[in-house]
Amino acid sequence: MAEPVSIALITSLAAGFMLFHLHYRRKVNESLDALKKDQERFQDMAGNSRSYIWEMNMDGLHTYISPSVERVLGYKPHELIGVKMIYDMAVQEELDSVKRFTEDLLSQGKIIENMEMKQVTKNGEIVWVLVNGKPFYDLAGRQIGFRGLDTDITERKRAESSLVESEERYDSIMKISNTGVWEYDDKRKRLWCSDEYFSMLGFESGEFPNDQTNNLSEVWGELLYPTDRDPAMETFENYFKTDPTRLYENTFRMKRKDGSFAWIWSRGKILRDSEGHLTRSMVGLHIDITKMKELEAQLSLEKEQFKTTLMSIGEAVISTNRSGQVVMMNQVAEQLTGWSQQEAKGSPLVKVFHVVDEFTGEQITDIAERVMRTGESISLASGKILYSRHKNTFHIQDRATPIRNQKGIPSGVVIVFRDFSEQKKKQNEIEYLSYHDQLTGLYNRRYFEEEMKRLDKGRNLPLTLVMVDVNGLKLINDAFGHLSGDDLLRAVAEGLREVFRGDDIITRVGGDEFAVLLPRTPAEITRRRLTDLENHLYAEKVQGVSISISSGFSTKHTDDEDILEVFRRADHLMYQTKVSNRPQTRKMMIDELLQFFYNRHPEEAIHAKSVSDMADRLGKVLGLSAEDRQEIRHTALYHDIGKLAVKKEILMKSDALSPQEREELERHPEIGYSILSSISEFAAIAEYILAHHERWDGQGYPNRLQGSDIPLKARIIHVVEVYDNLTRTTAYRNKRSKDEAMEEIRLHAGKQFDPHIVERLTHDILEAETHE
Repeated sequence: MAEPVSIALITSLAAGFMLFHLHYRRKVNESLDALKKDQERFQDMAGNSRSYIWEMNMDGLHTYISPSVERVLGYKPHELIGVKMIYDMAVQEELDSVKRFTEDLLSQGKIIENMEMKQVTKNGEIVWVLVNGKPFYDLAGRQIGFRGLDTDITERKRAESSLVESEERYDSIMKISNTGVWEYDDKRKRLWCSDEYFSMLGFESGEFPNDQTNNLSEVWGELLYPTDRDPAMETFENYFKTDPTRLYENTFRMKRKDGSFAWIWSRGKILRDSEGHLTRSMVGLHIDITKMKELEAQLSLEKEQFKTTLMSIGEAVISTNRSGQVVMMNQVAEQLTGWSQQEAKGSPLVKVFHVVDEFTGEQITDIAERVMRTGESISLASGKILYSRHKNTFHIQDRATPIRNQKGIPSGVVIVFRDFSEQKKKQNEIEYLSYHDQLTGLYNRRYFEEEMKRLDKGRNLPLTLVMVDVNGLKLINDAFGHLSGDDLLRAVAEGLREVFRGDDIITRVGGDEFAVLLPRTPAEITRRRLTDLENHLYAEKVQGVSISISSGFSTKHTDDEDILEVFRRADHLMYQTKVSNRPQTRKMMIDELLQFFYNRHPEEAIHAKSVSDMADRLGKVLGLSAEDRQEIRHTALYHDIGKLAVKKEILMKSDALSPQEREELERHPEIGYSILSSISEFAAIAEYILAHHERWDGQGYPNRLQGSDIPLKARIIHVVEVYDNLTRTTAYRNKRSKDEAMEEIRLHAGKQFDPHIVERLTHDILEAETHE
């Protein structure tokens, strides 16, 4: 029996073992399947997340990194495993510190928990990662590396940075805008205020029971301006009693620490709880609007001042509505238009402001309409005339500008204008003067040059250009003054008008030069007209002197001739004539001047002849040659020609001369010199005439020469002239005897006169005459 039992037992055990093995194997396979699914699930999660697993050996070299690293750093695992150290992705400025940290980490076996650091991606961007990791060991317990998880937190860091920036921006806005924040709990009657709430008034928050129960009066009410306190508190309390869903607004003044008051605009809103129900708490702002209030007051004042100014300024002002009807006009506008504001109000602008174009005579009716249509200011061009209600006319200047409402849309027009009549008259005068010579009334050089270009056309050929120069203008100016010179120029201008045609362009192009443009005029006709001009002018006299001119002309016959070359040719011919005729012309004019002087003062002719004769005799005694004696006779005849420029009443005055009169008289040697020195044959005697009132002692005029520095012939004439004046009756002295005259001459020898000349005059000539 034992053997069958054993077999049965063995069989039973074997069957049981087989069943166990099969069950165990099934369990193992189920565990492996679950593990595989967990691995797949983990890999799927890791592959799709912004985190990656990494391992590094004890050298810091990557030994494993999960594929999800590509999502964060842009690298594939094989680009990092065995290639890059763990710290190679650190940003440049942190590379050294990360390297040291890694070395310490590996050597000390520390655990990393939630460490934030920056890394550089493959394309160079910077990302933030959250690092967690710990060391791992072999079966023998030796540390063989480090294993960890990096999670991309870049978006979170950006959000944190934005939040910080927003908070800083909020704080800055609160400080810069001078705005205080407050929160009020009506149940506990507790008011909390921000630091800016107090600082905007110059206080510190610690000076008040801030954020305490029943502190409303101390923190706010007691700071209110006395007359604002009750209305402000009432508005605040009523907010909770009425509709608290609306916005709370209140305006009042609060006391500053320095004793002044600030205008505050308070705004707030009730808070709701988490379920959306209204609470008994509210938050709000205090905004300092002191500057705005001051600006409002200033604007109000300026508005009133503007209105007052508008009604009193010197320019006329009319304003209209958008329909072009008059709304307002000031007193000046009333005066110019002939309408009162009461009469004009509501009337069309074109009826009150009746403006016509000076050149077309058409009324301008669309001023307001143009401004309203374009929204731009307009200025009417010159040449506009305002007709008043009473038919008076005014040249005006004006500007029309849109009046805009708060939205910037034109709602009317304001016209500012002024009476431009006087300025217009002056403008016309200026325009006339810009093209005319003020002295002669002829066209000026500017007009001549413009007309020369305008007439330079084929239809005006032959085009002749005449140049005229007035001879002796300087002589006339020196002898009689510039007024006489002006008379000479006007006489020449009048002669040009008499001789040339009305359509010829007659101009004064310089001081003593005139030019005439003669369109369609040949040379023969021009030559005859110049002859007529010379004859006409020679018959005219200025201060007894015949008018003399030098002229030249040139004619353009073909289009290809340069008009400027024609001008230069005419000018050159005129200059040639002037130069060739200058000596005889000036000699003739000087002779006429001297004759005019003698005709005006016959006694001067007698005086000059007497001085000439005596100077000749004295020159002979002094041993002068016949040539020198002839020169001194000539000098004596002209020695007082400079008195032409001295007023007749001074020369004929019997009383003592005033300092001013004396000064004018003593200029005659210089004037005589100026008249005569321009002609070569008179150059030498001009020097003697200049010096014939110099004194031996250096006290004479005009150059205070002394002794022998004075030319001998001038010294001779000086002595002889005084002797002749002493021995004849003049306007300022009775005649003296020869002895008395001789005594006077001797008395001033060595002072006024050359003593040697006095001695020869008195002994050899005057005494000889006495013995005779």
